[in-house]
Amino acid sequence: MKIKFFLLYLLISIQLLIAQNSLKIMTYNLEGMKPGTDPQTRLYYIIQNLKQLNPDIIGLQEINESLNGGGLNNQAKLIADSLSAHFGTTYHCYYSYTHLSWNNQFREFIGIISKYPVEQEGFLQLVPGAFPRKVVWNYINTPLGKINFFNTHLDYQSQSIRIQEVQQILQFIFAKDTSFPSVATILTGDFNDTPSTPTIALLTSGNFFDSYNKANPTSPGYTMPSNAPTSRIDYIFYNKDGQLKIDSSTIVMNVPYSGSNYCSDHLGVMSIFSKIPSTSGINWKPFFTLLPEEGLNFELDTLAIISNAGVPGLNIANDNKVILGFGGVGLMGRGAAISNDTGKTFTILIGINTPQQIDGGFIYLPDGRTRFVTEEPSPDRTPTRHKSRIVSYISSDGYNFSKESGIRYQPGIIDDSISSVPSVIQIRDSLWRMYYVGDFYRTNGTRTAVTSDWGWTWQSESNGNILGVDDVDPHPVYLSNGKIRLYYRTKMRGGTSGPSGIACIDGDGRYFDTTQSRLLIPDGTKGLALLLDPAVIKYQNGDIACYIGAAPGFGQLGIPKIVAAWGKKTTGLKSEEKSESNDIILFQNYPNPFNSSTNIKFNVPTPFNPPFAKGGKQGGSFVTLKVYDVLGREIFNLVNRELNAGNYSFDFNASHLPSGIYIYRLVSGSFVVTKKMVVQK
Repeated sequence: MKIKFFLLYLLISIQLLIAQNSLKIMTYNLEGMKPGTDPQTRLYYIIQNLKQLNPDIIGLQEINESLNGGGLNNQAKLIADSLSAHFGTTYHCYYSYTHLSWNNQFREFIGIISKYPVEQEGFLQLVPGAFPRKVVWNYINTPLGKINFFNTHLDYQSQSIRIQEVQQILQFIFAKDTSFPSVATILTGDFNDTPSTPTIALLTSGNFFDSYNKANPTSPGYTMPSNAPTSRIDYIFYNKDGQLKIDSSTIVMNVPYSGSNYCSDHLGVMSIFSKIPSTSGINWKPFFTLLPEEGLNFELDTLAIISNAGVPGLNIANDNKVILGFGGVGLMGRGAAISNDTGKTFTILIGINTPQQIDGGFIYLPDGRTRFVTEEPSPDRTPTRHKSRIVSYISSDGYNFSKESGIRYQPGIIDDSISSVPSVIQIRDSLWRMYYVGDFYRTNGTRTAVTSDWGWTWQSESNGNILGVDDVDPHPVYLSNGKIRLYYRTKMRGGTSGPSGIACIDGDGRYFDTTQSRLLIPDGTKGLALLLDPAVIKYQNGDIACYIGAAPGFGQLGIPKIVAAWGKKTTGLKSEEKSESNDIILFQNYPNPFNSSTNIKFNVPTPFNPPFAKGGKQGGSFVTLKVYDVLGREIFNLVNRELNAGNYSFDFNASHLPSGIYIYRLVSGSFVVTKKMVVQK
């Protein structure tokens, strides 16, 4: 008896392990309630097969219900209810009406059944063909992570209609992927086209793998008709840049339930996915993440980091070394240099393929490679329009880059060029944003484009200038409060009044309030007439550098150079008096609520070292005083140093914080004290 219980426990454990480590996806066309096919019997055997196959998520086509049944005999609902009862868990069923089928005798739907929780759902009406069609969508929380799941049934008469429908589906997928982060995007359905057709090529030549073909490259995988299959029109696609890999894909529902009677005129497809093992990618993000109060005050050093050069660009190589790309006079010469001393000096790299490490941005792929997207003059450029487009280079070490085929992005008629050093920043996973100037410093200003496939294809995002008319050279960094800061060159052509130079602005990454722009380093500072292309980085020792291309004024002779401005480490900390208290004390800030500034007082206790327990020995304590928003994100690091015992106060400037509640926390050794403050504007 004990052995039986042990074997049962082992079997259940194995099943749970499999469920946690894999995801079984199925697509199936039910053939609805087609008259003359005994639909009730077919549905019974469909359900029996599904109990054996035990798919996690099913994309169903040709779901029918009778006109007068009140939806109680909806085939998808009956399947979901039966699976729920059989497996003892609630299956989510979502379906959307498309049209009347089988000579208007039944209502037809397209739907999704999932054993895992569905957080969002919706559909898109597709261009009509012989019948109205839709694509349905579920945002599903699976054990492997959240996925965007789509299911469709394309027109059966016209390939041109099917191509239009796939184009609509791709736009719908892009919109959902942009708003709902996921480990994978999966598209199932009856596409009414074979693998070699333009319809399917729209998907497989882009960002999707055909799961059956990926798992069985030499097998035809026919799914139609079920009794003598000669073509494959049923598919499960998954995105190439996701975090899932295909383990197996098989044709299912391929055995008649009686004689030559099949459950449907289609066979089904079942694909099993698992998570791609994590790789040791490049730890690049800390180099480009600042606290909100950092990087706002700089001291400019006029000494050349690299002489006779400009257009600085920053890259983190696979060995975590900082690479500074640069362009020579007139951008005729390009190169890269490496720093071994936290950015104070650079050594030019010789003997490696680094002609393209400037004038663009770096996208860090999950497999450890780096994609560099940069502008390239178009063949039809003219003297009056600097026409260009985005191309890409790839590297496996962050040093040597080789060009990838094709054009990544070509702006439209209005933004007919890309200039002013396109730069990029990751939104999440494969979704990145690019900033560029649309028409060679004229009137269109800074625009954005986005990619959902790690920089391989891009789509225009912004409908207008996100900065000022002649603000150029945008370079983004992250802020610890969740915002994005753009460093840029302002007043490039003098189209608007006011001082020019290096400026910055904080926003959500797409929208920026230009009235909150800050001029950080004006032109003419320490005799440097023209300051361009600010590239900001935070080194591991906490030093913040802004590398700038310094040049003579417009139309003036002189030798350009790359210089560095270093972030000033200012503090509002004041020591007030010695303390003999053994308690850590954090006082309520005053005033509170406050508009722009307040004072925080605290006491650092006298530490006692165990070797001198008798009477103790006074010394220093390492103290941190940090400010967080209500989501727990660190937004200010006010104190981060060793302090002697005593009373201290800190004048906290929150002039650029929005109204709201904030948390400030004092930590000294094992002591932690937290209080709230309120900004009220």
